[in-house]
Amino acid sequence: MHPHPPHYKASSLKEHILHFFMLFLAILGGAFAENYREHHLERTKEKDYFKSLILDLNEDIENIDNTIKLKNIKVSQSEQLIDLLSGPMLDSNSKDIYYFSRLLTQRDNFHGAEGTIDQLQYSGGFRLIESDSVVNGINKYIGIKSKVYKLIDSENDILMNFRIAASKIFIAKTFSSMLNPKKNKNYIYFVKPPDTNPLFFSKSAENINSLVFWVSSENGNLSVSITQLEQLKVQALELKMLIEKEI
Repeated sequence: MHPHPPHYKASSLKEHILHFFMLFLAILGGAFAENYREHHLERTKEKDYFKSLILDLNEDIENIDNTIKLKNIKVSQSEQLIDLLSGPMLDSNSKDIYYFSRLLTQRDNFHGAEGTIDQLQYSGGFRLIESDSVVNGINKYIGIKSKVYKLIDSENDILMNFRIAASKIFIAKTFSSMLNPKKNKNYIYFVKPPDTNPLFFSKSAENINSLVFWVSSENGNLSVSITQLEQLKVQALELKMLIEKEI
């Protein structure tokens, strides 16, 4: 005789519904767990961006303060230079005229920390930031910083023309010898003033007027740059405060 397989009672409708419900709960629970995991990872990444951005802002604030300090000194020096070039006693003041002019050729450009902002812009990091106020603050900061960089471009153009004008007035060898990073370590920008009043290559009214024009242009650009840097610092502090609240 052949053995017969055991006979199982057919599952009831109630059991089918229970199995379906348990399977549904398992899938739903898995989906919730995955969603929670992704949300947790995104918030962790968001906080990492915030901490990195605060470090960049602190660096920017320090650089802004240093740059403003140096530019204010240059504003004062450029004003003194304009007065000296506009006065009648060029020869007796040639030492200061040479010195202030040589200092003016050195630049005090602000260079911001761009690492975190570049990641936010080019790696899709902005989508991880939930706070609209923080996003708006970052965009405002980027906008002001862009204006600061445009003024740097303007300064480069002005100084190029200033150097051309200076080459028509100053003796090149004397002008060049004033800058020496090895010998003049104790002097600002490594520029040492002449020991005596040096001669001019030319004192023509036209050349002097051209130099005064470009010194005045640089003075105006410095003043606007200082104003923009002050606004950038205010925005940096406001943005830093917003981020710290989110952390």
